[in-house]
Amino acid sequence: MEAKPSRKTILHLIDALDFGGAQKLLVLLAKWTPRDRYRMIVGVLQDRVSLRRQIEAHGVQVICLGRPRPSILQPWRFLNYALRNIHDLVLLCKKENISIIQCHLSDAEFIGVVAGHLAGLEQIYITVHLPALLPKRPRHDPRLYLRRLAIRCCYRMATAIIAVSEEVAERLREVTGFGGKAILTIINGIDTEGPREAPGADVVRGELGLAEHDRVLVSIGRLTQQKGQIYLLEAVAILVRSYPNLKVLILGEGELRSELQAQCRRLGLRSRISFLGNREDVPQILAVAELFVLPSLYEGTSIALLEAMAAGKPIVATDIPPNRRLLAHGRNALLVPPGNGAALAAGIADLLESRQKATAFGLGARQVVRESFDVSRMLRQLERVWDGK
Repeated sequence: MEAKPSRKTILHLIDALDFGGAQKLLVLLAKWTPRDRYRMIVGVLQDRVSLRRQIEAHGVQVICLGRPRPSILQPWRFLNYALRNIHDLVLLCKKENISIIQCHLSDAEFIGVVAGHLAGLEQIYITVHLPALLPKRPRHDPRLYLRRLAIRCCYRMATAIIAVSEEVAERLREVTGFGGKAILTIINGIDTEGPREAPGADVVRGELGLAEHDRVLVSIGRLTQQKGQIYLLEAVAILVRSYPNLKVLILGEGELRSELQAQCRRLGLRSRISFLGNREDVPQILAVAELFVLPSLYEGTSIALLEAMAAGKPIVATDIPPNRRLLAHGRNALLVPPGNGAALAAGIADLLESRQKATAFGLGARQVVRESFDVSRMLRQLERVWDGK
């Protein structure tokens, strides 16, 4: 009788386990990775672990190294942070018999790649989630130089680099000069098997003080320049003149929270817009939404957008390449120029005015995500990588 092959142990290493697209991807992998073939562990470098419970609920171990991250402008402290994490990860790889390490986000990339090599691993992967590989900093900022150095060195040490969209892959080729099999494109997927109606939506509506006649928009994303919430505020300032019962729920945290809240006050929108922070009840919040809005300036493949599509929500999103690969303007969504509050307002008003069109768009988007972006498709591609094919 032929012996059954042993499971491979995969360590997914990430900077922090707070709310974001890369972190939500790990929750999906925790739920859907075949347990008969792979054992999954999530390693977290920092002490931010908001999604820990969601991952552990699927029987996946989360190991938090839990070290506060010093600024790279404090080089000796940062070097100590990196070396201690590398040391601990090498020991972890040996203790847990890790076969594969897959690194997500910037610190995990170089710390995980170095630790994987020191531990003697043959399969070391980097997953790149955004096309903005280099931070927007002054030309002579040392952090920009160090990031370039990390990309050139560590990316070359990886077995392969996984891009979550064609745009990310193209940017990787530009920055690294890599080609061929060194860069793989595996587009994010989403769980499409969840219930169409999220239980608890009425509770959420009551908690947030939403009236039955309110027109509710939802937007999900880190509060950063990339996500473009400032243009959503501009759009709402235009829309409230025609829609006095408009309410906007913004989910996410980030460095621009204070600035965005101040802009709300300046625009007189405090009663219209609620900043809800990070929430675990995203399905319930989407259930109370009439429309979903994604004002991002750039993306990899947005998990939040896929979630809205799976929920059958009518969508107004920016006309950027990754969004165009998911949605077709005028067929199952409205796509508007990025960085343009007036255009965003016009798109939202279009769907608010035509419930029939909005409903048809929502159903069309749900059909697309079920046919082309289900998590099972993404997993089949990942399994080929993990199996070395």
